[in-house]
Amino acid sequence: MSNPGSVGEVEAVEFSNRLAEEVVSNIVAGTLERGGAASDILIVCENVVIGLIFACLKLYGATEAPEAPERLLVALTARLKERLVEIAREEGARTQDRH
Repeated sequence: MSNPGSVGEVEAVEFSNRLAEEVVSNIVAGTLERGGAASDILIVCENVVIGLIFACLKLYGATEAPEAPERLLVALTARLKERLVEIAREEGARTQDRH
């Protein structure tokens, strides 16, 4: 997505958000329906992340490089931290606006 803010990028982000929301809902509901707890939800999340990392590696033919999974995980973790900080700031601002 080389053109920030382009219609294609906006549509891709919207699709990504909708898909993620659906996946999260299915994981949470499915786990809780089976009597699972928050720790079980996190275990499913762990399995999904591992599966996605290896799916991406296979897609790009990088399964032979032993360091590839860790490099992808490091990149993913860094981006997750950035997004969590952004979301926490936004939520904090919303909470202050309400008071």
